[in-house]
Amino acid sequence: MADVDQLSNLFKGANVEDGILSFAGKAIKMNNAADASEIVKAVEEQKVLKVLILEGNTMGVEAADLIGKALATHKEFQRAKWSDMFTGRLKTEIPPALKFLGNGIMNSGANLVELDLSDNAFGPIGVEGIADLLRSNSCYSLQELRLNNNGLGPSGGKMLAAVLDETYESSCKAGKRFALKVFVSGRGRLENEGSIALSHVFKKMKSLEYVSMPQNGINPPGIKALAEAFSFNTNLKHINLCDNTCTVTGAQAIAEAIPKLTNLETLNLESCLIRTGGAKSIAKALDGKYPHLKEILCNYNEINKSGAVSLVEVAALIPSLRCIQLDGNSLGEEGKELIYSTLESAGKSDIISSLSDDEGTEDENEDGHEEIEDVATDRLDEAQVVPVEKFIESPSASHLVGLTSDDWLRHVQQELSHLNDETDISDRVVFLCMKLASPLTTSCKSEITNKAFSLCDKTFEVISTRQASSTLCNSLLVNLGLIKSENKKFKLASEDLTGPLIMVEHIVQQGYFPSQSVKTLHFYLSRQSEQKLSNYFHVNNHLLQTLFAM
Repeated sequence: MADVDQLSNLFKGANVEDGILSFAGKAIKMNNAADASEIVKAVEEQKVLKVLILEGNTMGVEAADLIGKALATHKEFQRAKWSDMFTGRLKTEIPPALKFLGNGIMNSGANLVELDLSDNAFGPIGVEGIADLLRSNSCYSLQELRLNNNGLGPSGGKMLAAVLDETYESSCKAGKRFALKVFVSGRGRLENEGSIALSHVFKKMKSLEYVSMPQNGINPPGIKALAEAFSFNTNLKHINLCDNTCTVTGAQAIAEAIPKLTNLETLNLESCLIRTGGAKSIAKALDGKYPHLKEILCNYNEINKSGAVSLVEVAALIPSLRCIQLDGNSLGEEGKELIYSTLESAGKSDIISSLSDDEGTEDENEDGHEEIEDVATDRLDEAQVVPVEKFIESPSASHLVGLTSDDWLRHVQQELSHLNDETDISDRVVFLCMKLASPLTTSCKSEITNKAFSLCDKTFEVISTRQASSTLCNSLLVNLGLIKSENKKFKLASEDLTGPLIMVEHIVQQGYFPSQSVKTLHFYLSRQSEQKLSNYFHVNNHLLQTLFAM
């Protein structure tokens, strides 16, 4: 039980102003009624409570129940800013905790405007926790839904889309049309399935103004569905699809939507592989007719000189434009000079960001090559399926992308079917996940990283009922080569530990990782940082920071 005086001192620092009650960053651990007593008291005593900020704390089920009941007295409540609120919690704790908080809002009769649950790595089950709230008439008024870095996955994305669709239909019947303005779900592994499902709802709502969906492993089919949905949301001001795989095909779909988006202010297609053909399509669509456009972000897209110049020529004609980014492409010295001179002639040399990471000149005649590559990307699932055995024998990035979830799960179940010992099961599961991690680097594309993370999570779902979590930390240390395996024939899945360390950082943030093992893992990794892990300083340091924050 927490010391009451210590808790009181923490809560005294709460910011109370104009209906806002903030406990942001207090690192308060609310496990039970005693731990939550002061925050419950603060909520109850707040005469007008419009905003409750709980980010940077951690909340258990019992505490959430009491805080939810306190919220039930505030009909004027509008904004739930609850990011980073379940660090160290078991995955099974999160849905009931969210339901208790949601019940409080519904019982109050409040009309919610903002729900922010970002940086809570709860996966698909998090949607179960907020489904009732989202369906209720308290959310007919919802304008901002922020679910960044939740790891929803394709299934979570589809669940969320179904719930939002129900909300829209019921709100229309009630004469209070659900009109979401802000949707944020980056780093969520939504992939094509989740994105396509959400696009159907976006198309119905027609109210979006701000959409941010970076790093979701979305390929051209998903991008095309989203682009079509965007065209129905004519008030859209901000589009962020950074670090997905648009290719020329996806970029052309976005270009087709742009003429209907005359209020567009920011277009972020950084690291989307739009290439030269995609850049030209975007440039042609913009055509200098967008009076509110402020930013065009197209870094790291394999764009050559002609594509970049097309964008810059258009940018020079848009008076409102404040920034165009084209770094990390293939412009060459001649291309860079041409860009600088074009903008200087238009009196807009200050809008171009640095081109210091330019990758040099590539073949200008590449349009046919791009089309072939795009077809290959669009048809990846049917044309480049890779057998699991081939991937395990040679775990490359291309082989990883070619794995199917069904084949991988069948292989995992087959391998585990003859194992009964808890340690053997845990060791094998972690070994397989380290195989998935082998192709990962600090600069690999999100499609590859998301695929590895998704299959890793599915692997752990297979053993969720087999109680292997108690040996998980030990298995991770064995597979990082930090402690010896009892199996004398054991070999590391990957001699290069960059990918495995990236994967471990993902694993520790998931609900299946036992919170009591955080300190143990941190101890071993920090002790070996100058010895066995000296060659992986940056990636190991990032992992240590994640563990420390937990």
